[in-house]
Amino acid sequence: MVEEMMPEGQSPPEKNNGKNLTVVVIIVIALVGIYLLAKNRPAGDQVADRKISSQTPAGSREADEKIFNLSAKPFEFSLKEIRVKQGDLVRINLTVEQGMHDWAVEGFGARTKLLKAGESDSIVFRADKSGTFEYYCSVANHRQMGMVGKLIVE
Repeated sequence: MVEEMMPEGQSPPEKNNGKNLTVVVIIVIALVGIYLLAKNRPAGDQVADRKISSQTPAGSREADEKIFNLSAKPFEFSLKEIRVKQGDLVRINLTVEQGMHDWAVEGFGARTKLLKAGESDSIVFRADKSGTFEYYCSVANHRQMGMVGKLIVE
């Protein structure tokens, strides 16, 4: 018996009955849930102007950035057209809803990473040429299947 081998004055350790394990599992589930909620916030199809702080040293970045939030799913982007002015600093925030996609634009060498569902990436480039440029998903035949849009630089 355990009690017979214990030194005098000590009692056998109490059984935990898995209480610590249950608490750990609940904490892990809560943390994973919080992470997934934060990561999968819908980006929406909004366009915003962002002013950079006046504390930014002159010449290090432009004061304005044109920000476009796009989502991607099989064979379509949420925005079919993006309009900016020549010289604008353009930020593309891409979130993939379904499948695997990227965002690339001809003429500027701008491309996001290849992303899978639930992932996001951002790129910034200067629209230093005027004209109409096609943006597209470069995965397999997605471009040929109509996963394209127009970047119009005025």
